[in-house]
Amino acid sequence: RALSSQREAEFAAASRLHRQGHLTDTQLAQSRAALAGARAEEQRAQLDLDAATVRSPIAGRIEARPAQVGDYLKVGTVVARIATLDRLKLVSYVSELLVEELATAQKVQIDGRNGHPTQEGTVHFVAHTADAATRTYRVEIALPNPDGRPAGESVRGRIRTGQMAAHKLPISLIDLSDDGSLAILGLEAGQDVVARYPTRILRTEAEQAWLGELPENLRVITRGQGFVQPGDRVDVRLSEG
Repeated sequence: RALSSQREAEFAAASRLHRQGHLTDTQLAQSRAALAGARAEEQRAQLDLDAATVRSPIAGRIEARPAQVGDYLKVGTVVARIATLDRLKLVSYVSELLVEELATAQKVQIDGRNGHPTQEGTVHFVAHTADAATRTYRVEIALPNPDGRPAGESVRGRIRTGQMAAHKLPISLIDLSDDGSLAILGLEAGQDVVARYPTRILRTEAEQAWLGELPENLRVITRGQGFVQPGDRVDVRLSEG
């Protein structure tokens, strides 16, 4: 700073001499360059001084501080790890059957756990390429965190993609074909003839599943489905419930 003041005084004197014709243009330019160099050095020195005090650019909590007093630090050295919890990111993976129903800006209901209330998040990323190992698609959900719940929790989220009629049936009734397709064995409308109805799982709950793409009214074979084939005529006995 003192050198900058000196160079400013020298440049002021050089400017007066130049106006009086006692200094050449080249000498005046040299004095101006010396002043600019001094000011640049002052700014660099101020930045170095400011860097001696470590300040986090974000508000948060210190999770780790590998640097200790007296350590020499280089550019890129980790001084501290700061966790900011004002917003969390929920990461999930969905199957190829569901990924086409997802889009950014969709709302997500996050179940409350450990005393936290149910919260609403927003889908902000849906992957378009599947994970090579699991063949599932990554989905990221932004979740406001006013209560400061810790990061790393396991939670359950529900994304409403639309409404669809579905039947809630035991998972044991789902028939899996050789090609991997799912179906329910039931009876043809108005007849006691076995029919195979393709379906897909919309949601599972314990030992039951919500199944879609089935007829609205359906008589399902609940016993002996392993002994019949589509087209067989059967003797029907209605079960309770």
